[in-house]
Amino acid sequence: MTIILLKLITWIFCTFFVAVSFGKLKKGIVNSCYIIYLGFYFFMVLPVFLDLIFGRPNFDYYSQFNSFWGFKISGEDYLTEIIYSFFLIGSTILLFLFGRKKDLLIKDIKKVRYSAVHRWLIFALSFVIVLPLVLSLNKITILNDSWFQIFNYNYLRLLFRNDENFLTYYYLSLFVVLSFIIILVFTNRSILSQTIFYSVPVYIAVGIHGKRNIIAILLVLYIFVLLFKTKIKLKNFQYIIVLSAIFILISSFTYQSEIRGISLNESSSQFYTDIRVDYGRDDVIKMAIYYQVNDDGILKGQSNTHLYLLKFLPINLKALHSEYKYSIYATSKLIGYNTPVDLGWGMTTGIFDESISNYGVIFGILLSLIVLILVCRLGDSSKNNLIIILTYITGFLLMILQATSFIFILFLWIISIITFYLFRISRVEY
Repeated sequence: MTIILLKLITWIFCTFFVAVSFGKLKKGIVNSCYIIYLGFYFFMVLPVFLDLIFGRPNFDYYSQFNSFWGFKISGEDYLTEIIYSFFLIGSTILLFLFGRKKDLLIKDIKKVRYSAVHRWLIFALSFVIVLPLVLSLNKITILNDSWFQIFNYNYLRLLFRNDENFLTYYYLSLFVVLSFIIILVFTNRSILSQTIFYSVPVYIAVGIHGKRNIIAILLVLYIFVLLFKTKIKLKNFQYIIVLSAIFILISSFTYQSEIRGISLNESSSQFYTDIRVDYGRDDVIKMAIYYQVNDDGILKGQSNTHLYLLKFLPINLKALHSEYKYSIYATSKLIGYNTPVDLGWGMTTGIFDESISNYGVIFGILLSLIVLILVCRLGDSSKNNLIIILTYITGFLLMILQATSFIFILFLWIISIITFYLFRISRVEY
């Protein structure tokens, strides 16, 4: 009963702040803190509400993976539940205290001026966007299948799945979505016409990527492009968000029934569990907390998994970075392996659970919040609509994916921030 009451208090407290965020956005205030908090609420707070209404997910359905043992025991541990609730409340307070420099109005944001340089950039990004389409058609031709199969989502999802270079296609697909958003920001043409023009290649990229979260990312960013570039009435902004959420749910229902073959009528419990695993980040965070407080850490003395990012640098630093990325350690622990095993797939993790596993519960959470706060403040301080859109992307992805999954987007944001501030400093000195 105590845990239920704590969850209820946590949900009410966080819901108040998400209402504040909506209220600010309706007034034309678009601080990154408010927008990133919407993602925080959806992926980490909303599962608390679902626990209260529908109960915990039933992980016994994953019997072939030892019933996702790590999720099961951590979700039943009282201390873990208490710590998770205080994590949500504390993170909310710190984000709103330090994540905002001052109110940033839409009218204060400087729009990128279209120039000859931008035309060349749009050309390059357009090439990136159509590349998955070309590669898909080439693959289909080699397999001697019909080109119309590119409109078959399940076929497309599996097209490169067993390819040894699948990770390259995965990164490329995510970059296609980013390229599409950047083109919408830069171009002076109608957003509707550009959307229609790029709809097929973007659909191909989403299909190859195969994760439901890419649809959520695309929709969220598209909404804010509309907000910055069109005459949408701010009072209607909340309805656009609701419609987008409904679209995401419909996409999830379709995926569950057509791809996984799970019927809502026949197995509502499994349907519910799969959606929680797909979208929630509460379980991976609770698992990291549980093993950390029980002195049975997920990493067990392995190298810091954040150093795994060093492998993406053009210099050989193998002696420093960890053997595997964090998701491999987490997934192995999840299904009860004593040593990390690369299974060819991994549970989706984010900055909070990885930091907790590396630095402990308190320092891990604080470090994650410091990173998110810096992302918000640096992005907003630029008052540049392209950098701010990249900031939304980076903030969202840090919470719901491990950095290795979007490393090139993260590098792009870092480069854009450094370039902007160096240019501003040099301009002031001049």
